[in-house]
Amino acid sequence: MIGTGIDTSDAFARVAMVARALTGRLDVSEIVEIVVHQGMAGLDSSGAVFTAMQPPDLIVPVGALGYPPAVVNAMGPMHLHRDLPITTAAREQMAVYVSNLAEGIERFPELAKSRSNSVAWAAIPAMVDGSVLGVFGVSFLREHEFTPSDRLFLEALVDVSAAAIACRLHLADDLRVPAVDLRPLVVRVATAFPVLTHRVRVGGDGSAASAKVTPDHVAAVLDHLLHNAIRHALPGSAVEVRCTQANGLVTITVDDEGAGLSPDRRRSVFEPMLDGTRNALAQARELVRADGGNLTCVESPHGGARFVITYPAAQP
Repeated sequence: MIGTGIDTSDAFARVAMVARALTGRLDVSEIVEIVVHQGMAGLDSSGAVFTAMQPPDLIVPVGALGYPPAVVNAMGPMHLHRDLPITTAAREQMAVYVSNLAEGIERFPELAKSRSNSVAWAAIPAMVDGSVLGVFGVSFLREHEFTPSDRLFLEALVDVSAAAIACRLHLADDLRVPAVDLRPLVVRVATAFPVLTHRVRVGGDGSAASAKVTPDHVAAVLDHLLHNAIRHALPGSAVEVRCTQANGLVTITVDDEGAGLSPDRRRSVFEPMLDGTRNALAQARELVRADGGNLTCVESPHGGARFVITYPAAQP
């Protein structure tokens, strides 16, 4: 079965709705949520995502709807050289439309390895002053012929939202965010953490770990991860924080000696709650991704859980 195109009047109404919403006092996550929701609902797609550029050559998701956690995790920082619809749209600064799986695999062989069941895709770059701010993508579980109305709807939706998102991300005026050495910040937050029932240790090789990030975001996320680790670890046990730079990434890890999490639970801790609201860990991941990084959870070698923050390292 091939998907049908959007009704023109419905498309106009949805774009107008987004334009009106953007006149309010919204933060970037709320703007992205509106755009993703309207884009997905307007075309009856199976999933939608907005990804933001992280100079010089990465693109990261900042909001998604309709995808399993494993698929969202796989959308972590992507290098622009990859041959995927989203990275190609960003690299070539033009919309990409793929109507079926055979066409997709022929144009983008990497899609054959995707964890998603999607068979049709669209990726539209959000342009601000001649630069790519990010890419809006939608996908479908069935073939979809993108009609002229579909394309006009998607491109108008991205156009009306790009400037507002750029303003909130502070990318329209200054695409060159200064690099920050995160190791002193991590040491300061960890050593000042107010706890008497656990031992908080700070590790690393002592060298600089520089990334183009918002320091307040990093401090807020690290503070929450420390509270989370202490809440789930036995009194008297240790919580270890490390900050290192290697292979083009700055990595901050928080390890505890608690009971740990099952693989399924490690994947689900970032999912929205049953009422649709975002939990604190989901909000923490959004803060990390807004700065071009990612937050994941894996098994700790100390027996508990390990939360891992990664950012692209600043270029020397």
